[in-house]
Amino acid sequence: MATPVPTRVANHRHCLAVMRLSLQLYLHVGLGCRGVGAVLRAMAGHLPPGVPAATTVLNWCFRLGLGVLQRPVPRHDDWIFVIDHTVALGALKCLVVLGIPASRFPETGYSPCHSDMTVLAVEVMANSMGVRVAAVLKQVSARTGMPVQIVCDHGSDLRKGIALFRQQARRCVETYDISHAVATQLQAHWRAHAPWHTFLQQAGTTLPRFQQTDLAFQNRLTFAELAHAR
Repeated sequence: MATPVPTRVANHRHCLAVMRLSLQLYLHVGLGCRGVGAVLRAMAGHLPPGVPAATTVLNWCFRLGLGVLQRPVPRHDDWIFVIDHTVALGALKCLVVLGIPASRFPETGYSPCHSDMTVLAVEVMANSMGVRVAAVLKQVSARTGMPVQIVCDHGSDLRKGIALFRQQARRCVETYDISHAVATQLQAHWRAHAPWHTFLQQAGTTLPRFQQTDLAFQNRLTFAELAHAR
């Protein structure tokens, strides 16, 4: 296999082919940043010389993500927002807003997956309050158009923020996220049963085993909600 002619990018040490392959290995194959370097070293004879450091790969992903967040989003009058917080790491957590136009539902078989959604906002905050949540929803709507539906886990801050936002968006409805709703019902029904708590512990240990596989997204939702029910 002939070594490709490197396409240089201004102010970057590594060529475009190495950057592209690194991002594909990290984002689509599920390798960690150090694993990307190991694969590139194994392919040394087929790529231009030089292997990016793990922190370099991570910085490329950050820049790519920032570009995705800043790119223009088509305006629609039928957006459905899905909002949630990441698990807090330290003193900060992120409010994430995903979206999909309702008109696209038939294309997904009425069961959209992660790749069908558009990341509309990632807001880092130390304290999540209803006023902050409402402000983020207002900012997103100014770019995308008013949503017709907002799906959340009924966290008190999220519900308060949606209620404030809906004062100016009357046609928008709030929907309880089904995974949280089911987890809450299961917890209420089985909380006194020892096998249920054993199952929750097993679910919590199962999640990390799927994190670098194709099943990561859907299983993350299922097991995270069950763990939340504890």
